[in-house]
Amino acid sequence: MPLVRPFATADGTITTRDILLVRVLAGGAEGWGECGAATSPGYWHETLDTARASLPAIIRGAVIADEPMAHAAFEMAMLDLTLRERGVSLADHLGATRASVVATATAGFDDDVTAFVDAGYRSVKVKIDPEHMLRERPRAPIVQVDANQSFTGRGDAFDVLATLDELDVLAVEQPLARDDIDGHVALAARVAATVLLDESITSITAIDDVLRRGTQVGIVVKPARLGGVAAAQHAHDVCAAAGVPAKVGGLLETGIGRAASLAVAALPGFTLPADLSASDRYWDEDLTAPFVLDGDGCLAVPRGAGLGVDVRMDVVERATVWRDLISVRT
Repeated sequence: MPLVRPFATADGTITTRDILLVRVLAGGAEGWGECGAATSPGYWHETLDTARASLPAIIRGAVIADEPMAHAAFEMAMLDLTLRERGVSLADHLGATRASVVATATAGFDDDVTAFVDAGYRSVKVKIDPEHMLRERPRAPIVQVDANQSFTGRGDAFDVLATLDELDVLAVEQPLARDDIDGHVALAARVAATVLLDESITSITAIDDVLRRGTQVGIVVKPARLGGVAAAQHAHDVCAAAGVPAKVGGLLETGIGRAASLAVAALPGFTLPADLSASDRYWDEDLTAPFVLDGDGCLAVPRGAGLGVDVRMDVVERATVWRDLISVRT
């Protein structure tokens, strides 16, 4: 699926997004899931090819530790199917308390942040690296920055990142390498902005390791990377109990994955705006009815049964390049 505009970050530039969907059919009912993996490794080791290869075994009951995004896609589809049959929304199933979630437009290096504010976003996240620093504060009420591990040393990096305090930035996300937890802790003690860990949060165990250090470093929860919405709910509970700032991160989802992430983001312990945008931030045509901003810069949390969205089969069929059929007897 082509993006509406190229998306440039410290990890590279994306112009199209290949999507792996899981559709479960059982007894006349169906459920949909979306895999968050990308085409190639980099941001995350798992890829669409490895997820696709592992799904037959996962669907038949195997646990493959290195493929959490494949597990998450199958879990999402099964939850959608099961909850549709019960007439229960995913948000209600999780115990979500918010009817809507503050949306965030993530701006790549070449994006016009002002255009997102004009479109109604009151939260923006600006991608940065040492060559693409935020020099002026966007006029959005809420501003975050995301460095995607692009600052390699602590000394000069700390001096540069400390200048963001002058711009009243709410949060600085993953400026240092994923394994440099101590560096992020040290930065958090120096800057006023909340320092968030994203790439460092590879599992619930990783969250526990951060919390054992007794820090107030914040946590980015990406359900796909943790293995699904149940794991994300657990991560939420852990962060809320510890009083740690947390938010739900995004992975360039279509409406299928966005619906699931919105249900998770509506849990009460997520204290920072989610990295979830309206559909037209990325897609001319979404795989579901488009998610749109309301007058307060928020996205409504789906409350229909299951994921609460209907998949547009016409768009899916036009974009499909291959299809695997896996039959399981129960």
